[in-house]
Amino acid sequence: MQNLLLVGTSHRFIDPSRLGLLPTGDELRARLGAARAEGRVAGFVVLSTCNRLECYLEVSDPKSACDLPQDILRELFDIPGTTAQGQEVLRHLLHVAGSLGSMILGENQILGQVKKAWQKSQDEGECSPLLHEVFRHAVTGAKEIRNATGLGERPVSVASLAARHLVDRLSQHSLSQRSLSQQNRQEHPRIALIGAGEMIRKASPAVVEACGGKCELLFVNRTFSKAEQLALEFGGRAMSLSDFYNETPGCEALIVAVWGKDPLCDVDLAEKVADAREREARSPGEIELVDLGVPACIAPELGADPRFHLLDMDTLNAWSRRHASERRKAAARALPIIERHVRAFVARRESRKFNLSGVREAHLQLAEDQIRQLVGSKLAHLSLDDRARIERGFLDLAKAHAHLHLKDLRSMVATSVG
Repeated sequence: MQNLLLVGTSHRFIDPSRLGLLPTGDELRARLGAARAEGRVAGFVVLSTCNRLECYLEVSDPKSACDLPQDILRELFDIPGTTAQGQEVLRHLLHVAGSLGSMILGENQILGQVKKAWQKSQDEGECSPLLHEVFRHAVTGAKEIRNATGLGERPVSVASLAARHLVDRLSQHSLSQRSLSQQNRQEHPRIALIGAGEMIRKASPAVVEACGGKCELLFVNRTFSKAEQLALEFGGRAMSLSDFYNETPGCEALIVAVWGKDPLCDVDLAEKVADAREREARSPGEIELVDLGVPACIAPELGADPRFHLLDMDTLNAWSRRHASERRKAAARALPIIERHVRAFVARRESRKFNLSGVREAHLQLAEDQIRQLVGSKLAHLSLDDRARIERGFLDLAKAHAHLHLKDLRSMVATSVG
């Protein structure tokens, strides 16, 4: 397993905003694909999320394993991060897939993201048999971790946490401005959700649930049909991004999660929203800006403007670090599960060196030859049906003994590698 490598980084080492400056997952996959075509890499899986960028590799030559990735993944070696080799790669992946290393402990997105990265690698023919086994084992182990530690009982996500915080702040605004709101006959805050990806899909039901349905959702996207689909699914109305720019409505909050090198919500757009809110005589107070993008979707300088309150991924990351003790407790409960899965995986790999399946087949073939010789020479006086029953019974007994012997051998292998 020494040809198994991991190179990557995450929110634990750098702020999410810096992650957005690194090469995209597709760019890294293209580089690794070229290395695979040259025969330097046997397979790879790239896990790219808002808070994590990791490359899982099987290299062709274990002797050059430590040197190989540096010229391919040079940006990941220039910043703090994680490297691992051999069984440590599986141990790390179990930790990640089990959400123990997530920004929000117990969040329910990461396991799906691991599965998606694994599936993409298979679909593109990039996943080697060894990496396929590693990811299959990690996904199975992650499910046990979530169930055994209780992390799966109340699933959360970065998007849902941000949405709940947003609704809490809007509730505070509502209480402080209640009389003015009643005077203006404004019952519910208007929240614009810009984007149509996974983050917006996670945030939308969380907003609806947190506010008890007492909000007006406005879904905005470059492609109107995508915004319209979200509006039908979660309730609200749809608007194209171009119309949002040209006919900017007043809003109490913006949730933005789109990919782009430059912030989609710049100072000009934010001021349009503020002016429209004043023009529509909506309740005063800070406009809530929630940036769920990496790189940033909202201009950072808006955080210093008293008309706005900005919540971004770096702030959410800082919150998560305050709960480090909770993460350590969950990790301690999960550690025995992780170690058991690592030992089982290594033992299975080691057992193949001994060709235990071949041992079983040889054992059964010998038993079959012996019983047929016995039946043909010593029990020839019995009927054909009786001789067939004796043969079947003897072979069933031989199979049972073979199973017990192989179980003992596997236990011996597991003990030796543990």
